[in-house]
Amino acid sequence: MSEPARQASPQHTVSENIKSKPIETVLQALFFADFLFGPKRKSGARRGEYPAPCRKQAQPVPGAKNSLCKKAKQPQSPLTPSSHERERARYAPMLKLRAHQVACWALDATRAGAWLKMRAFARMTLPMDPTPPTALPKPVPNPPNPPNSADTLARLRAGQLKGCTRLDLRGQGLRGLPPEVLLLADTLEALDLSGNQLHTLPEAFAGLHRLRVLFCSDNLFTTLPAVLGRCRALDIIGFKANQIEQVPAASLAPSLRWLILTDNRIAELPHTLGACTRLQKLMLAGNQLRGLPDSLAACGRLELLRIAANQFDSVQAALPASLLALPRLAWLAYAGNPFSLAAERAAELAHAKPPIPWQRLHLQGVLGEGASGVIHAALWQADAGLARPVAVKLFKGAITSDGLPRSEMAACLAAGEHPQLVGVQGQLIGHPDQTLGIVLNRIPTGFDNLAAPPSLATCTRDVYAAGQRLDTARAVGIAQAMTTALAHLHGRGLVHGDLYAHNIQVDAAGRALLGDFGAASFLPTDDLPRGDQPPDAGRLGDALRRFDRRALACLIDELALRCDEPAALHALRPTV
Repeated sequence: MSEPARQASPQHTVSENIKSKPIETVLQALFFADFLFGPKRKSGARRGEYPAPCRKQAQPVPGAKNSLCKKAKQPQSPLTPSSHERERARYAPMLKLRAHQVACWALDATRAGAWLKMRAFARMTLPMDPTPPTALPKPVPNPPNPPNSADTLARLRAGQLKGCTRLDLRGQGLRGLPPEVLLLADTLEALDLSGNQLHTLPEAFAGLHRLRVLFCSDNLFTTLPAVLGRCRALDIIGFKANQIEQVPAASLAPSLRWLILTDNRIAELPHTLGACTRLQKLMLAGNQLRGLPDSLAACGRLELLRIAANQFDSVQAALPASLLALPRLAWLAYAGNPFSLAAERAAELAHAKPPIPWQRLHLQGVLGEGASGVIHAALWQADAGLARPVAVKLFKGAITSDGLPRSEMAACLAAGEHPQLVGVQGQLIGHPDQTLGIVLNRIPTGFDNLAAPPSLATCTRDVYAAGQRLDTARAVGIAQAMTTALAHLHGRGLVHGDLYAHNIQVDAAGRALLGDFGAASFLPTDDLPRGDQPPDAGRLGDALRRFDRRALACLIDELALRCDEPAALHALRPTV
């Protein structure tokens, strides 16, 4: 059948007709049909005429017999009956053709039972079928906003992101918050303003009542904005690598679950930190802190704490009794402080290995990347013999989320060799950009990460692959390997501080290797009972080792959930 005949015949099928027409065309045809043949308007206009409110009625000119004909005294309206009739005559053929087409489409739609779907899309009053015709596009509730899109800011200012829930404005050179962001108050839940030149947020920012996640890292803030405390839905705040010196008491929203203030200049935290009773993750490495507020004891849900690379000059200041008594704390990093530097320097001297020159390394592909650095596969020409496969970790900066690169290198050296640890070959020297690095043993082929790091939603819990299962022997092998690895580290005067599934490499046979010593810390040498501790806290070293065992218990619980015989894992769970 030819295309003209197909359009004129009402007998062709819905798949050739309704499904092939864009919904905009169908609605346009409905409009034209109603315009030409619709019922009389309330205004009294004839069918086919413009509604009366759209026509400018010419007012009679005093003293004139027919003012409508006197163009010199009263210009004729472009929508007078005479001009309207000319417009109608001009468009009548097209309107009639459209009316005929829509009549055919409506007939087909009625036969196919699809008319209600057209009405639902047009009126937005009836529910859509879960499998609509291909011509009816699924409504998109949130306009797409791809991450790192160069035109995101332009689209925002053009009003094209109305209704979006996530907004990525990283690296746009912003000196102030675009006012268009505030227009998204009813939908915006996640906002990333990192890598700009912001130093303040407007008071109207509190109007973003649905905002849950805010990242403002690598900006120019010197004070944590007090307006954040009035954002009642805030769950996660990230202000890493700014110049923050002051944290006002009003800036901490009680709803916070995850607070990131790494790499700033903060010397004191407000007492209102204790009002954040939902807090699970607190990142404070790389500041100027000399003490912690007593109110931190009220944060009973706190599970991860990073206070490395600050200015704590005593164990009591960094690890008060209230901190040691927190019931859920499992991941703690405190290296790189004045009170711990002596132990770190002693470990470097006692376990020193020859440094490895950059010129003797040939970097290959990237093996992995974490918050603190990038790990590359490499070949090390150690001597005149064959090149040795190794892994090279290049640190991203002088301060990491866990602490100082030098503290990590000291812990790697002190850990020594163990079958369940990723061993170290030596410290990297001579990098052309003065980048710090460490050379590690290459993990054999066949090993992979047990899980992925925590997400924004899981906060302190790793993300396992959907449907991931472990046979009993493999799960038990992983649990036993991590138990012996921890015992080895504790015997060497270290706590790992980051025992997570994403830091464990496993193979199909159940062998497991523990790596990433970025949060590792040396046990204080003053391991004597303390009078300010509660009776159940025991000695300081026992309390710190207990945090590692609590992390191991969390890992074993996760393995048990993915094992066919969870009872076999529960028998290995440490008592904490």
